[in-house]
Amino acid sequence: MNTTQLRQKILDLAIRGKLVPQDPNDEPASVLLERIRIEKEHLIKEGKIRRNKTDDKRSTTDKSHYEQLPQGWVRCRMRDISEVGSSKRVFKSELVESGVPFYRGTEIGALAENKSINRSLYITLKHYQELISDSGHPSVGDILMPSICPDGRIWLVDTKEPFYFKDGRVLWIHFDSNEFNKKYVHLALKAMLVKTFSDVASGSTFAELKIFILKNVEIPLPPLSEQCRIVSAVESAFAVIDEIERNKADLQVTIAVAKQKVLSLAIQGKLVPQDPNDEPASVLLERIRKEREILVKVGKIKHSKTDSTIKKCDDNSYYEWSTDATSKRIGDEIPFILPDSWSWCWLGSICDYGFCNSVNADNISDDAWILDLEDIEKDTAKVLHIVRKRDRSFSSTKHSFSKGQVLYGKLRPYLNKVVVAPEDGYCTTEILPLSFKIDICPEYVRLFLMSNHFLAYANLCSYGVKMPRLGTNDGKKALFALPPLAEQRRIVAVLEAMFNRLDYIGVALSDGRF
Repeated sequence: MNTTQLRQKILDLAIRGKLVPQDPNDEPASVLLERIRIEKEHLIKEGKIRRNKTDDKRSTTDKSHYEQLPQGWVRCRMRDISEVGSSKRVFKSELVESGVPFYRGTEIGALAENKSINRSLYITLKHYQELISDSGHPSVGDILMPSICPDGRIWLVDTKEPFYFKDGRVLWIHFDSNEFNKKYVHLALKAMLVKTFSDVASGSTFAELKIFILKNVEIPLPPLSEQCRIVSAVESAFAVIDEIERNKADLQVTIAVAKQKVLSLAIQGKLVPQDPNDEPASVLLERIRKEREILVKVGKIKHSKTDSTIKKCDDNSYYEWSTDATSKRIGDEIPFILPDSWSWCWLGSICDYGFCNSVNADNISDDAWILDLEDIEKDTAKVLHIVRKRDRSFSSTKHSFSKGQVLYGKLRPYLNKVVVAPEDGYCTTEILPLSFKIDICPEYVRLFLMSNHFLAYANLCSYGVKMPRLGTNDGKKALFALPPLAEQRRIVAVLEAMFNRLDYIGVALSDGRF
């Protein structure tokens, strides 16, 4: 059982009287409820609150789930122990850039989960004082909850700082009596919200909880002493669950760190042993260089800066050798030392970086795969969705790609979106299809491009503040650690086995198997 289900189970046991033992010496809840009724009558006579419509018979609470209650417990409607309402309307034109925070259902839901909120909406202090002069302001211990799609996010107000909230979209439960434990009511509503309120909420597009429905919702009310025992027991249990969740979160972070650590070792030649029988990467690069020279001579491609080679010389430093036999020392640019059978090279010297075949939307068939950046999961190289043209409306030009090409997301490179194409298709122009020579394993390239080493380079070279992207020239000039082909394959096999095991642990954590 996962922790979310465990929390719900604890709450369910609590409101059925099965979480803590009953004490026959406790004052029955019926006596407590009568005191609350008398107290409310006094407030009504004094004009401080209004009488609820006793002829309102609309109560659609699912009672079958809570039929059997312990002796001393009673059922009561929310209108019997509280005032249920909302706020006065605030128009969009009345919102300002600073002042008293104005919360919508979204912010209230976040506060209920102790999450940070974006306080971008405000009203003036003067307007706030005008609004609360008649309707009042939620007190500490009152309850606020979103009315749209109620799902258990109920905020037990814990601040005396002024704020206001959106009418209709936030429901306000105010308590005039201190004859019961407000934390218990909060827990009881959370226990019932998902099941009961989803049954009674109205609206075809969004389930919306109306005020009159919330007024008539019934909750099981135990004696006051037992309410306090229940709250204490739930809080203790939830503290343990919180610790479990923190440990899970820490372990998820550890898994991500472990993946990058292993990947870092792999691209430095420290993950798998070298085989002296492997053809050195330098021989592979020389073949690629000669092939490029032939293509240059026949006019199919032009010389580029990435045609230069990187060599380690007798002084143990690295030099860049240009096609005109001139050299430049680049030792300070080399991030780490490679095994003897490996070689440093430029990314652009082993692939067609930046060369793309653009295709108009009208020339793409309906059953073709159309890949957008949003279809690729961050940091995992997983394609979340394969969407065909018939299912994706677009008019922009796309890049064509072939099965086996490395697809690199150049936009916001920190998102780490790199995949090897499982089939032919077309992608957004923010994705670069890269073709590598037959002696270079695409899966090894993918892993290298996802390493912290390459990420750091891409982020450093990216241009643009809001939508940074890696430029073509910088991409071509990225340093690439190239092992022999046989070792590339060994690295990929070992990493895939390790990552699959780590992924299994991560999934098991998220679905509650651990």
